[in-house]
Amino acid sequence: MQQLITTPNKVKCINLDWLSVYCLEPKGVVMNAAYFKALGWTVEEREYGTNQYREKFTLMNGRHPFLEIERNPYSLKQNGGIFEPESCHIRLANRTLYQPQPVQQLTNFIIKYGYEYKGISRVDVCCDLTIFDNGMKPQDLANKYMKDKIWKVHQSKIDAHSSDGDDTWRIKVHLGAHGKETKTGRTWNSLKWGSPKSALSTKLYNKTYELETNTGKFYIKDTWVKAGLCDLQKVRYEYRNPKTKETEIRTKQVCVVPGTSVDQEIPIEGAKMIDIWRVEFSMNSEGRKWIDLGDNHVVDLSLNAFDNLDSLAATFYTCSEWLFCFIYAKWITKGPTRLKERTNRCKKLQLFNTKFLHSHFKPKRLTETEDPSRTEKIMMYRLINKSKDKNLSEEYREACRQVALEISKEHGDWWVPDEMYNGRMVNHSLERQRVKEYKEDHPQTVEQFRKWAEYQSEITAEFSKAKIDKYIDVRKKLNNQIEKQIEKYKDEIRKLYERIRRNEIQTQKDVNELHNIFGDPF
Repeated sequence: MQQLITTPNKVKCINLDWLSVYCLEPKGVVMNAAYFKALGWTVEEREYGTNQYREKFTLMNGRHPFLEIERNPYSLKQNGGIFEPESCHIRLANRTLYQPQPVQQLTNFIIKYGYEYKGISRVDVCCDLTIFDNGMKPQDLANKYMKDKIWKVHQSKIDAHSSDGDDTWRIKVHLGAHGKETKTGRTWNSLKWGSPKSALSTKLYNKTYELETNTGKFYIKDTWVKAGLCDLQKVRYEYRNPKTKETEIRTKQVCVVPGTSVDQEIPIEGAKMIDIWRVEFSMNSEGRKWIDLGDNHVVDLSLNAFDNLDSLAATFYTCSEWLFCFIYAKWITKGPTRLKERTNRCKKLQLFNTKFLHSHFKPKRLTETEDPSRTEKIMMYRLINKSKDKNLSEEYREACRQVALEISKEHGDWWVPDEMYNGRMVNHSLERQRVKEYKEDHPQTVEQFRKWAEYQSEITAEFSKAKIDKYIDVRKKLNNQIEKQIEKYKDEIRKLYERIRRNEIQTQKDVNELHNIFGDPF
């Protein structure tokens, strides 16, 4: 019988598991497979492309894949489509993501070959662990959730028919809500929240179970060993061939408790095996917008959020605050009816310790409607072009315009006419300026903070000099006014002295005049 360890091990291994970006090739350069072969790259070219691109090939780093490029799009804007002729997608191979500084490797490649970086098209951030910070095991979380003892907040739609999307080894691994029946009940080993069209999705699954059917990803286990999450032990076990019905002895490496592995091969029953689970957040291009809970400021995630371990960890824990949030189930009874208690009145299940985060961010989808599909975008562009064709009748052009507007409304006002677009561009320009000013006043890196501090010093110096000059100028004006007032009083006193000397102050009118000059002495 295989032995599963129960000793807590709060070591975590945070990593990228998918990274693809959208770029533009240099104009006038055909950067196909032959181009990179001529530069000395080993290239594996696929005979067919994808739904969006005619070409797809992989650049190899020795005998291992380095990155994958999709290029030569079908749908061009000049023909009413959605892509520029130079459009392409670059995706780091899964193995590359587990090497040191994968984002820097991608950035260097983009700069070296002159690509124009446009943005992230998809990124997956994952954390491998054996136990959560509060002491709960991932297996218990999955089982209690499926037994309705725990509820998920913010993202509750379960997708039971999905895969991890990694086709590096051409093995589909279904990651929906599935498990197995045991004598003690159902045991769940995989859950996924978020619809297939969702900009953000969350997965919790048993990674060691997944790797049993994908032995090519040995580099992931090596990463676990280096992080201190587990050790690897070579074991022998009995295998019954389903075709021949014969039993044979086989060997394999399994994950065991750190510090329990030995050099020699042992029976699988003697290994202190351990299950490693993965929490994974997948974001596409729409999910890159985040909202700061402090001041509702919209922040656009870029490669800087994943280029080092600190940034990657902060991004993961930020996601966990919003996308991996659970509460203990609580029910209320109203007569014969049993109802769920409001989520804000239920006790929160704090799985990760995120107190170290300086600010908490919440992913924000910019529209509640679904994005337009590729077919709808092509249809939209053609209708828009028809609405601007002066050779067509006014009624025909207006009809095309109205149909385009109706399709646009179904997808969050995706397209607006030129007369409305100009006004929106002004607002976008103001928003970009506001975002720029915010970033200048809220440095995120040491270099940004240094520049910000120098800028603040310059502002302080200029402000101090201007303030001193202004103070001197105001003081001079005030002194001049005081001197003029003193001269006026002197003149009045001389006149009064002459009148007193001549004994001319005799009436009440004279007394009132003195009051007006000097005020009431009492």
